[in-house]
Amino acid sequence: FRTIKELLESMRDAIKAHQSLYVTGNILHRDISSNNIIITDPATADGFKGMLIDLGLAKIRDSGPSGARQQTGTMQFMAVEVLRMVDHTYRHDLESFFYVLLW
Repeated sequence: FRTIKELLESMRDAIKAHQSLYVTGNILHRDISSNNIIITDPATADGFKGMLIDLGLAKIRDSGPSGARQQTGTMQFMAVEVLRMVDHTYRHDLESFFYVLLW
């Protein structure tokens, strides 16, 4: 990122993408990390400055537990409860966004 504003706008858009995945698509991302948030050119990305990528660990909501109480995501950005083997929820992804911002 070139400026703090660009960083914050990119994070905002990635969080909005996460919300859309969760609310509209019934998908929980489960791997929020600095490598999975990209800064885009708003002129070529429908006005968005940030995108959320890599759905390799994503899970459809309401399809049972988020996994066999396994850790999901990138270690540096995992929510504390996920490290303690608690089922992954959207709140854990939001905590991971916070850790990315601190990174």
